[in-house]
Amino acid sequence: MNYLNTKIREELFSLQDKKYKDFHSSLCPGTDNIIGVRTPVLRTLAKKLSKEINVDNYLNEACDDYYEEVMLQALVIGYIKVDIERRFEYMKKFIPKIYNWAVCDIFCSSLKFTKKNCQTIHYYSAV
Repeated sequence: MNYLNTKIREELFSLQDKKYKDFHSSLCPGTDNIIGVRTPVLRTLAKKLSKEINVDNYLNEACDDYYEEVMLQALVIGYIKVDIERRFEYMKKFIPKIYNWAVCDIFCSSLKFTKKNCQTIHYYSAV
């Protein structure tokens, strides 16, 4: 695990809410790798990361050991400022990581660029 992933994991554990972990675990049966970081906190961290890090390096080397690590990747893909083709590349690599309803929900809801690019999205989804 590289330095950035180590720091991100340390930060996620520092943001842990054990009561929320128990609650959220009940919403995602079979997901036993939840740290317990609330979604608004994950959003804040993802916005920060999307502005401060080399996104290519992060998304190519990001860890998937914990639920929140996957959620963070989903949010970063939605928040980064990149051209549409590059975002599609990130999306294509991320989609196989979707393993439950919550990851799917957070990923899709973070893709705000879709509102202005409906035709391109329809073309992409048909390919």
